[in-house]
Amino acid sequence: MGVKSFSLHSTLPTWQRLDAWPFVVLHLINLAIYVWECTLRGSTPPFCTPHLLSMVAVPVLGLLQLVVHLGTFWSVEFKVICTMRKVASVTAATHVMVFPKKATEKTGLSPLTYTVPPSHGDEEPRAVRSFEFHKRRYLWDADKKNFNKVQLPISNTFAFYLSSTGLSPRAVDESLGLHGSNSFEVPLPSFLDMYKEQCRQPFFVFQIVCVCLWSMDDNWYYSLFTLAMLLLFEGTVVISRTRNMRLLRDMMGKPTDVRVLRNGRWQMQPSTTLLPGDLVSIARNKHDPDAVVPADMLLLNGTVVSNEAILTGEATPQQKTSVSHR
Repeated sequence: MGVKSFSLHSTLPTWQRLDAWPFVVLHLINLAIYVWECTLRGSTPPFCTPHLLSMVAVPVLGLLQLVVHLGTFWSVEFKVICTMRKVASVTAATHVMVFPKKATEKTGLSPLTYTVPPSHGDEEPRAVRSFEFHKRRYLWDADKKNFNKVQLPISNTFAFYLSSTGLSPRAVDESLGLHGSNSFEVPLPSFLDMYKEQCRQPFFVFQIVCVCLWSMDDNWYYSLFTLAMLLLFEGTVVISRTRNMRLLRDMMGKPTDVRVLRNGRWQMQPSTTLLPGDLVSIARNKHDPDAVVPADMLLLNGTVVSNEAILTGEATPQQKTSVSHR
């Protein structure tokens, strides 16, 4: 899931988008031709019969505009061409187009975020520009003029970790700005949003076009029945997806309170606030013997017996040895 390259883009105003202004111009031209024909005939436009080409142009342009608009949902590249412009400066960019290394992966488009951590003392905080792609965060490097994946502090020596005294308030704010919270949220869109997404799928659009063609036949009521069945089927698909997402959200571990050494003293913090570099004290919970470790940790002192069946499939619990004995 590596990234090959990036490109910076900025969102265009509606009147500059290729899925908007060309069709407005074409509709105005068609209207001008209609008014001109009526003027030549000496009739007023409301009571003038339009030319056949003018009558055909209205639904054709409407259908073409609909296809172009739907194309912005079907293809990231097409959306960028129609609704954005490429920029050279990261300060002018609103989105980042991501090109993955593997040809089997799809090109992504992620919004660019701009955050400023809280200030401590007289030192001015450094703004952070970043984006997320496949649940991985990339930060803008002003020196190299490139985005780099956020690196975790895992390459230090054991002596460095053994001498750790926890995070200071400034380190907490900086780490929170870089890594975010210790949680994995499964988004649950509303029924209407998911239903719109289903109705924008290419195959569903093709079925709707077929229904419209069938409705021109004498047995048009069969087409209406088919349309109702299609809409009902898409609704059942959305309900099934919503149920699966809720089951997945229920499988997520609930946040727990842990003891963390911060600012030189031990304090209770929710597990969702844990950050890389935190010094955590873990003890067996007598009230919940099946408690889950809230993050990947390096054992500095003591011993732990953990059940890793959910990770490795091994039913036998494994004993962990601290780095102080190595």
